[in-house]
Amino acid sequence: MSAWGLALRAGQALERKEAHAALPLLNKLVRLERSGWALLLRARAKVELGKNRLAVADVTRAFDQDAECGWVFDLPVVRLSIPPATEARALYQSQRSFGRRKEAWPMRAFVGKLKFSAGKAEEGLADLRQAARAAPKEAYLHAWLAEGLRRMGDAYGAELSARRALRLNPRDGVAHAARAAALRAQGRFSAALASALQAEKMMPAYEVG
Repeated sequence: MSAWGLALRAGQALERKEAHAALPLLNKLVRLERSGWALLLRARAKVELGKNRLAVADVTRAFDQDAECGWVFDLPVVRLSIPPATEARALYQSQRSFGRRKEAWPMRAFVGKLKFSAGKAEEGLADLRQAARAAPKEAYLHAWLAEGLRRMGDAYGAELSARRALRLNPRDGVAHAARAAALRAQGRFSAALASALQAEKMMPAYEVG
């Protein structure tokens, strides 16, 4: 079976709420296709099976490989680049509603980060806010939001989001770094230095926002 055939079968299974049936097909698809959109489809299956950490890993790989791969869920970054093939458009039409569901928070968060990189900071911030609301217990989302707020000049909002992240995960390097910058912008230099030192300790796990 072709890659598109596997994708369509898996996509149909996901639409029927049969993620267990979709996942083996998507594992085969990822081995065969090695593309960002295939990884995003597999991430959807993992989210619906409650495997959020594994889903985030797939989303990370997907956007690293192809910043435009969000087309499959109607999540454009700079432009919407749906492949012209009939099978690709059928897959897109069947999956696009997922991009508007709160379960799509891993994809939405990465789109937000990419929009910042593309110079669309306000849109990126909106995506990060949406992701943090959809998954309030995910520390790294609050940390990314803190970094986004800091870049937008909202030092107090950034500190608040960083503190939320650190309550969930005291070892989040992004949150420590964002909090340090926010405190420095407020003139709270001693506290900023303490947060900066904590960020430096966490640098092996630091993910640039």
